[in-house]
Amino acid sequence: MKRKEKILIGLVAIALMALCIVVLFIPLTSSFDDANKYHIEKHVVSQGETAWDIYQATCPGTDWNAWCAWVGAHNEINLELIYPGDIINVPVKNK
Repeated sequence: MKRKEKILIGLVAIALMALCIVVLFIPLTSSFDDANKYHIEKHVVSQGETAWDIYQATCPGTDWNAWCAWVGAHNEINLELIYPGDIINVPVKNK
C-alpha cells in the first residue's frame, strides 16, 4: 500500500470511531437529564465510599459507564479521585 492510502484509511477509521462515540455516547449521558425519570441531588461522599457505592444507591440498573460520564461531566471531576466530604451532583431515579 502506498503511504497516502494508509493515511486515508487511518483518517476514515478515526472518523468512524468519532461518529460511533457521538451516536452512542451522547444519548446515554443525556438520558439522565430526563426530569420524568431522574432528579438531581447533592451527595456528600462518606469515608470509604466509592463511585460504585454512590451509583448503586442512586441509579441501580442503569448504565454504569453512562452514569460515570454524566457525573464526571456535570461535576468536572474524575470519579477515581473522590474524597470524604466531596459534594457531587448525582442523578437519582424518581420513585
